[in-house]
Amino acid sequence: MISEYLQVGLLSGSELQSLYDNAYNNNVTEDVKNKARTKLDAYGSWLALQHFDNFIKMTVGDTIIINPSSTNRYEYSTKGTNINTTWRKDDNIDLQAEINKLTQALINTSPMLQFGSTTPISGSYMQFSDFSYMTAKIKDLVYDSTAASFFIDSKPDIFNSLTEDEKTLVRNKSLRQVISNSRQNPQKYIPIIYKVLTASENDIPVIKQFKNFNTQD
Repeated sequence: MISEYLQVGLLSGSELQSLYDNAYNNNVTEDVKNKARTKLDAYGSWLALQHFDNFIKMTVGDTIIINPSSTNRYEYSTKGTNINTTWRKDDNIDLQAEINKLTQALINTSPMLQFGSTTPISGSYMQFSDFSYMTAKIKDLVYDSTAASFFIDSKPDIFNSLTEDEKTLVRNKSLRQVISNSRQNPQKYIPIIYKVLTASENDIPVIKQFKNFNTQD
């Protein structure tokens, strides 16, 4: 699509103005309007690719090393970043200060979803404050009696939605124990916690409570 529309390279100011006029002009045919919008989208994508390296450096700084002449053009670096493989045991930390720029960029470009839907909310993306809020609420469940009394393997629909490895991790464990264990191995336990807390069952107090304080209007 891009090669079809951008064989001439950069568009002039008058060409861009003409495209914008046609893309949002109700007095032109739908065919003219759609072609103008398609060309604008393609042009925007082409420009983004032309300046992708600059965007990466601007967004994540020293987290990514760019080697233009290498087969591995992009390399992950620990220089100048705070990269942790597990959560600290001390709860009195600044979450934003502990997370590197690359992780923050990934969070800030994650689309928002409504509970029970896999379709992103148009134009709505997660902010770091949302991520911090959700993390705090999940941590608070460690002190919630409903999380302590809820055993994941007691609910067949939820338990059977897990992989065999995940079932082994949660068997005979309460949700409180699973959340506590996520400190030592977040990569294994966070997906399980997400599956449990976003399950369709609404008769389980801890799931109902979690949805109530995270549901968007």
